[in-house]
Amino acid sequence: MARPRRPGDGLSLRERKRLRTRQALVDAATELFLRHGYEGTTVADIAAAADIGTRTFFSYFASKEDLLFPEGDTRVQAALDAIAAR
Repeated sequence: MARPRRPGDGLSLRERKRLRTRQALVDAATELFLRHGYEGTTVADIAAAADIGTRTFFSYFASKEDLLFPEGDTRVQAALDAIAAR
């Protein structure tokens, strides 16, 4: 009997660790935003809650805003392109 596919199947150990760290950052940020609000939460707070260094945070996200709205610029540009094409 085949085991069901899971997210991360076929990825290297390094890629799976990177995905886990990224998700830990998102989870930590979500919890801190709920408790302290967006403005009351710093990148340092998020990194500490995810048990990584602040510098490592920036390997995953350029800013707190990027964590909250990943690929925001890409989505906005896609919307603008779609409107222009009409």
